[in-house]
Amino acid sequence: MGMQKADVYWRQKTQLVRDWGRQRRWQQAAALFLAEWDTDQLPDLRACNACAQTFACSGRWEEIIQLFACMDSASLSPDAITATAAVGALGKSARWQLAFWLLDDLQQGRLAADSWLLAAASAAAAASGAWEASLIFIDESAEVVTYSSVITACERGGQWQRALLLFHQMKVEGVEANVVTYNTAMTACERGSHWPGSLELFDEMEEHKLLPTVVSFGAAINACGQGQSWERVLAFLAKMRDSVGGCPCFIGEVFFLLRSFRSTRRGIFDEADVRGNRVIYTGSMDALSSASQWQLALLLWDDLRNDPGNQIDAASFSIAMGAWACGTHWQQALSLLHVLDTRGGIDAAAQVSALGALAAAQQWEVSVCLLCNAEKSPGAAVVAAAGLSAVAAAQRWEVVLRLLEDETLQCADDAVAYGVAMTCCGSTGRWEWSLELLRRLKVASIRSNNVIFNAAIASCDASAEWQRALSMLEDM
Repeated sequence: MGMQKADVYWRQKTQLVRDWGRQRRWQQAAALFLAEWDTDQLPDLRACNACAQTFACSGRWEEIIQLFACMDSASLSPDAITATAAVGALGKSARWQLAFWLLDDLQQGRLAADSWLLAAASAAAAASGAWEASLIFIDESAEVVTYSSVITACERGGQWQRALLLFHQMKVEGVEANVVTYNTAMTACERGSHWPGSLELFDEMEEHKLLPTVVSFGAAINACGQGQSWERVLAFLAKMRDSVGGCPCFIGEVFFLLRSFRSTRRGIFDEADVRGNRVIYTGSMDALSSASQWQLALLLWDDLRNDPGNQIDAASFSIAMGAWACGTHWQQALSLLHVLDTRGGIDAAAQVSALGALAAAQQWEVSVCLLCNAEKSPGAAVVAAAGLSAVAAAQRWEVVLRLLEDETLQCADDAVAYGVAMTCCGSTGRWEWSLELLRRLKVASIRSNNVIFNAAIASCDASAEWQRALSMLEDM
């Protein structure tokens, strides 16, 4: 095989091996390479690196050692990428001594170990709790990735004081810490019951404009638990919702923290700043509801409403109704809406929350009553779309169409309401109505979007009428 053809051949094979690596299909990579070593089409270094990384992703250290032997027989020297993959695989398999031996052997072969390779070796020691063995790498490479790995090794080995000492040493030497390093130092403080240090590190991380991760918030919240700081737990929950979103894996720990705090304190509000605490409380309720922890959100709601000196705003009511919706307790959500109505504070957000609770419980008749009796507000179109969604959840397509044509609901010119109606018609096999609504949008010069078009296509596709959808879209 010519050199040019061989290069193209292995470029294609390399891409294939990388795809296998992402799919954790190391067996295919092993079969391919073992077969090729017996031919005249020997892999190049780039292909070997791809294969080594595929093995490393699955922790297959035996296959990597076999790959090294094949490379040595072909006089093909590994580079830092190959070595890092091998050391990483050995670390995952708790064979840090073998990883150190391999690193030493490669360095004697004049391989220049970069910071990533040394960090992989340190991580291998950390995985087995061999923190003392990892300390040697600080002298070889005083970079942030190396420091992070060594600090992790100390933290996992129960040496939290030494971990913090290395963290401060790193800063003294002018090595700029990253989020991973801060997270490890915070976790070390937490495990050493040095909770003020963990909170100080969180504040310092924000001062340096580093974005906290879920790990950061987890360490900070656990530190608050050790310090019995209820207010800061809530503050971190609210901040986490705005910063990282999603459902924290430590939400159960937060639940028990809040329950224990609540049992020792009648309320959480500081009379000097009732409004500020209410904002924190509302944000925490929202974060917990978003994480499907509606029971805990309602626990906080009980504390909020039972505080005699607090004036609960509409936003708090809306979030509480959303929490009830998560638990399909639509009666309680409507009860809160009624209370809010007696206070004269109903807004579009509150009505949407109540309709969401009804949609979750498929109470479409009640949704229609609520929608028809809803007070008109600047957000009337949003409320109408939410009402249509509640009816559509019960697949009452004919009711949805009647509501869409009701001029008093102010949704005839709203593309979102049309999208809800089209989706409902499509899911019930009424593709003709989906296309008719799409035609009406065009006639009324209402601006459409991809969601609208996708709803029309999905409606026709479900009824094997996709040609009609394409024809209609071509005319739009």
